[in-house]
Amino acid sequence: MIVLILYNLRFFQLCYMRSKTLAEEAAWRFAKDNRIDLVVLNPGFVIGPLLQKTLNHTSEVVLALTKGEHSFRSSSYRFIDVRDVVNVHIHAFQNPSAAGRYCLV
Repeated sequence: MIVLILYNLRFFQLCYMRSKTLAEEAAWRFAKDNRIDLVVLNPGFVIGPLLQKTLNHTSEVVLALTKGEHSFRSSSYRFIDVRDVVNVHIHAFQNPSAAGRYCLV
């Protein structure tokens, strides 16, 4: 049973990453075909204040890490505060020379 759960988790993670890649590729094709300027912002592991009263998955992972329930190598995650993600979106929108792909870490 544990092997099945781990396999399903790994499969989900791979599908999630693949879906993000396919979506970005489709966005680039659409932008090119329609002569639209596109800026892609890819944040790392987003943390920060919550809008809802319940914990989301990201918050549950961070909470488990702070409680010592899980450990990770420092190179495995790139954390970014949600407020920084918001500011980058605003700057990208307001800056006409913004173009391309940015990884936010």
